[in-house]
Amino acid sequence: MLPKTTTPPIRRACEHCQAEFFTHPSRIKIGWGRFCSTSCSAQFRELHTTRIRSLVDRICETCGKNFGIVPSKLAIGWGKFCSRPCKDAAWRIPHEEQLRCNVDRSGGIDTCWPWTAGVDSHGYGVFGTPQTKSHRAAWEIANSRKIPNGLLVRHLCHNPPCCNPIHLAVGTHRDNKHDSVRAGRHAAGERQSRAKLNDGAVREARELRTTGITWSALARHFGVSPGTIRAAVVRKRWSHVE
Repeated sequence: MLPKTTTPPIRRACEHCQAEFFTHPSRIKIGWGRFCSTSCSAQFRELHTTRIRSLVDRICETCGKNFGIVPSKLAIGWGKFCSRPCKDAAWRIPHEEQLRCNVDRSGGIDTCWPWTAGVDSHGYGVFGTPQTKSHRAAWEIANSRKIPNGLLVRHLCHNPPCCNPIHLAVGTHRDNKHDSVRAGRHAAGERQSRAKLNDGAVREARELRTTGITWSALARHFGVSPGTIRAAVVRKRWSHVE
């Protein structure tokens, strides 16, 4: 008869004194094996209970609710709000006040609402420390959420000081650049001083390419490199030309 096999014990580190000890896997499976002795287990539970009892009572600055916080977090500036929604609400209150006082809405709901206070070098309204752009704050308050990571707030009206939420939309840097080109605020295509092609040549090159002409032949015809003419035809460049 073969001998009965047993599972070898596992080396563990005590969660209280960090001493190493061995315990059987079956004990770990039922939640045991955290402490090397009953003494360490009792001391750990007593310390944890004392820490809970040492919570400092605080009052939320937004909703007025009582809550507790450990002294270590209070020492680093936490303990003003009971939850993240209350913290976000506290952020919105001063921003809403700034927008109410410094945005001109006299033109009506469909017109631009210009920022009447300080602006940066690009004409965007700014306020606060650290500086917050007024159109970004206007979008976040109107939509009750933060701007998604990696996106920015675009002006559909192409007016940097405008804070009217219906004139604002989130998008990528590429979307913003295309908006700038369509509005004529960005030198693109034949308006660039070093441009080797023009709008008419780009349209002609795209038509010739549909006939099966090679990139090298197209490049010789227009006096540019194959990479330049390819970028124009496949709309990697000159994408504003229809």
